[in-house]
Amino acid sequence: MKRFYRSRKKKREFSSVPHQILLVMKLMVLFLTVASLGVSARSFSQTITWSGKNVPLEKVFSEIEQQTGYAFFYNDADMQNTRPVTLSFKNENLKSALGVILKNQMLTFSVEGKTIFIHAAPGESFIPANQRLSGLPQNPVHGTVMDAVTQRPLIGVTVQVKGTSTGTTTGENGEFSLSVPNNAVLLFSYVGYESKEVPVNGRAEINVMME
Repeated sequence: MKRFYRSRKKKREFSSVPHQILLVMKLMVLFLTVASLGVSARSFSQTITWSGKNVPLEKVFSEIEQQTGYAFFYNDADMQNTRPVTLSFKNENLKSALGVILKNQMLTFSVEGKTIFIHAAPGESFIPANQRLSGLPQNPVHGTVMDAVTQRPLIGVTVQVKGTSTGTTTGENGEFSLSVPNNAVLLFSYVGYESKEVPVNGRAEINVMME
């Protein structure tokens, strides 16, 4: 009886080992899952600090990529008719900032891992700029383009209505004039300088400093 009792005790101890290992494994899986969800939530709740005036969305996305490590993915066709933004953020939640940046742009976003996908908002259709601007009332716009450092007028700067073939070049005094719709965006480009996009917003005079 004594030997039988010892043998039975060892058998029960041995059979309980797999059950204990299984329990530990389940707890580890649960812990890792919760930790992973926590890391994901903290990552997208990170903040950004940025300010800019009349900045194209592509450049805003690039700045966010540098600050957060997220990558943006978008279709060029969806970005064709977007407007430059003038905004200022200080320690702003990334998700909230994206909502503000894309406001009135007919765009929305989704996130998968470390990639932010930008796409057309449901039910919205994008009309090419040259079709959207044609037929609208044309208003005269004039101005001067100068070097931001030397303050000297720039001759031969290309001034083009974004998304169309309409444009002109600056003259001897850096001056230009052309007729455009009130909602047009002017694209200023010159060799050796950074291109600029400037919304007309109904203005009759637009002066630009190029760097």
